[in-house]
This record gives sequence, C-alpha cells and structure tokens, in this order.
Amino acid sequence: MNNPDKGGETGTNADKNTGEVDGRLRIDVTINSDELRQTTEGETININPGASATSSEGAKQISKMIFERAKSLFHETFIHAELFAQDYVDNNRVDYSNIRSEVKIPGYKSHWHHSHVYHNGMNQLWPGEAYRGLLDVKSQWNMQYPDAEMYRRLWNYNGGKEIK
Repeated sequence: MNNPDKGGETGTNADKNTGEVDGRLRIDVTINSDELRQTTEGETININPGASATSSEGAKQISKMIFERAKSLFHETFIHAELFAQDYVDNNRVDYSNIRSEVKIPGYKSHWHHSHVYHNGMNQLWPGEAYRGLLDVKSQWNMQYPDAEMYRRLWNYNGGKEIK
C-alpha cells in the first residue's frame, strides 16, 4: 500500500461516474501490509525485518501491528464492503442510494460511509461484531489494552466518533 497513514481501503468495479456495474459487483478490500504503520493515535509501529517476536520490543511491535491490521480489516469489511453491498442490492448500482441525503456532503464522498455509521449506528457488524472480534484478537495475542480503550480505538478514524 506504501502509505503508512492508511490502514486499508475498499473499492468496487462500479463506474465512478454512473455507479453502473458490468456483470457482478466486485468489492476489493486492501489492508496495509507495510512494515511501518502510523496509527490514528499518532503512534508509529515498525516491524522491520530484524524485529524478533521473541524479543520484548519485537513482540510488542508485532502485537500492535496485528491489532491495527485486525481493526482495519473489520473497518473496511464491516463498514465499507457491507455498505457497498447494500447499495448494490437495492438497485444494481453503486450510487450511494442507501446513504441518507443529509450525510452526503459535497466534496466528502470518500467519508459518506463514515458519516452514515456515525449518525445511524449500523447493525450487528459495526460496531458490535467488530468490537467482539477485536476482543478475540486481544485475548489470543495477550494484548494489554483495556476494553474501553479497544472500543475507543474502534471509532478512532477520520469521520468516526471521538470517545474519551
């Protein structure tokens, strides 16, 4: 991905201007696999090739990177891929017809999904299943984040909720 500030991105094969899809809708989810990652909390995670999972610092960096990638995967699939799929189902186009008009601010199209879940909540996927998934990742990797911190980080993205 070559952008340490992005955790991932989601797109479709729909025409950018018309929303029309030739054949089946394809939803592409990309997760940042770079060794260097800048988190939304301003922290830099570096799992360079010399990082050892057996060293204290190496294990800490790898654990943080796994958490960030899991968070990005849940975000991209449970927000963006799910909303693209819902959009396509209603009229066989990707035209944001499933997004409320009051969140469709001109010039901010890339954040309409974020605004939608911010104002509407979502469904069981976001934030519910995403949070439960992160708790599973936390447990499996023995991460020391408090549960409230995990929930706060789940919403900490451009267009998300500020949770203290």
